Amino acid sequence: MTQLAQHGGLLVPAHVVENREPPRDFVRRLQSIFGRDMHVTWHVGKRKFVIEQCIEHFPNGEGPEGLVIHNHLCRRVYVWLVRDEETNEYMPLTDRVIQKLHEMETYRKYGTGPEALARFRAESAAFDRDQKTKQKEDAHGVFQYLKRHNRIVRNKLKTMMGRHDWLRPHK
Repeated sequence: MTQLAQHGGLLVPAHVVENREPPRDFVRRLQSIFGRDMHVTWHVGKRKFVIEQCIEHFPNGEGPEGLVIHNHLCRRVYVWLVRDEETNEYMPLTDRVIQKLHEMETYRKYGTGPEALARFRAESAAFDRDQKTKQKEDAHGVFQYLKRHNRIVRNKLKTMMGRHDWLRPHK
């Protein structure tokens, strides 16, 4: 049976209005380590925390203890759905989450902010160009091999034809 909760004078399913706030000390540590554009929210459908990066901030000012306040008007990119990788279960916001973000390498490699997206796209385009060049070189190598092989076959055929007299039938 579905649990009901009171929301604005209405009775609605509890999972719809569930909204968990991340611990302030965790958000403070996250913003101090990775940048002030990091944001943590609760994903109602998946019932897990989501870490996002604000790429275009809608100014809301600063909240208590110097935390940057982000809202639904900010343009954000998805960073990570906080979950235990082995069991796919809920994972609390602890040092393990910070360690996992360090392991993800994205922040050290591209940085933070709107420029990070441009750096990522530039590297992705360069990788695509390298892959196309490699594919063309591989195709050219196969073509050269087939060309050499065909030449060998033609030379063998010419030699065999030269050894036989084709004008007289075999007796």
